[in-house]
Amino acid sequence: MILFLLSESFNSIRRTKFSTFITVITTSIAIFFVTVSLFLILLSQKLDTQIKSRIKVNVFLEDSLKSNQIADLKKTIYSDSLVKSVRLIGKEEAKKIFIKRTGNDFSTILEANPLPRSFVVSLRPEKLNGKKIDEFSKKISKLEGVSDVIYDYTLTVRMLHYLNSVKSFIYIAAVVLVLISLYLVYSTNRLAIQSRMDLYNTMKLVGAKLSTIKLPLMFNGLFIGIISGLIATGIFIAFTRFLQEVNQRIRVIDNEFIFGVFIFGTGIILGLLGSYFATRKITLKI
Repeated sequence: MILFLLSESFNSIRRTKFSTFITVITTSIAIFFVTVSLFLILLSQKLDTQIKSRIKVNVFLEDSLKSNQIADLKKTIYSDSLVKSVRLIGKEEAKKIFIKRTGNDFSTILEANPLPRSFVVSLRPEKLNGKKIDEFSKKISKLEGVSDVIYDYTLTVRMLHYLNSVKSFIYIAAVVLVLISLYLVYSTNRLAIQSRMDLYNTMKLVGAKLSTIKLPLMFNGLFIGIISGLIATGIFIAFTRFLQEVNQRIRVIDNEFIFGVFIFGTGIILGLLGSYFATRKITLKI
C-alpha cells in the first residue's frame, strides 16, 4: 500500500511538473512568511529585553550612613523580586563620573566632596512595567538612610509605551503572515487538484475508493513540504551567514540549528495542511 501511494505521488509530480514547481515556490514563500513572523516576534523580545535592561534607578544615600548600614540597605533592596543587581557608587567614583560628564572638577574650589554615595539598581526586564517601577521607587524612598530615588519617569514610561505598541504591531503582523501563508498553500493545492479533476472523476467511475484518491495527494503535499522546507532552510542559513559577515554582533536567533529545524518542519506541516484542506471537498460524487 505504501509503495503504491509513493509511486502514485511521484507519478503525479512527474505528470504535473509545472504545477508542482508553482506549488513548491508558493509553499516556500509561505514558509518565508511564517519564518518572518517568528523572526519578528524574536526580534521584539530582544528589543524588549535590551531596552528594559537599560532602565536604571539611582538610590542616593545619606552621608551619615556607616559601612554596615549601607551593606544592610543593599541587602534590603536586593531582596526585592524586581531587582536584578545593585551596585554601590562611592563618593570618589561619583566624583569621576561627574567630571567625565561635565568636564568640571569641583575639587579646585571645594575641599570636601559634596557628592553623595548611591546605589545603581538594575531591574529584571521580564517583570518590568511603568507601574512597577513607580511602586518600587516609592517603596525604596521610604527606607531609612535613603535621601532620594531618581529615574527618568517620563522617558521610561514613554519607552515602555512605544515598546508595547511595537510588540502589538509585530504580533498582529505575525498572525496576518501566518494566515496568508496558509491561504497560499491551500489555494495553490486547490488549483492543482482542480486541474486534475478529470483524472479523479475517471478514478471514481472505475470504483476507486476515496482514500485511494486522497492519500496520494497527501503524500504529494508531504513531498512538496519537504522540498520547500529544504529550500527555505537553505535560504535561512545563507541569510544568517550574510548577516554575521556584515556584523558579528547581529544575533537575533540564539540557536540557529533549532530555528532551521523549525523552518524545515514548517514546510512539512504546511504541505500536509495544504493538501488536507484542499482535498476535503473531494467526494465520490461525480
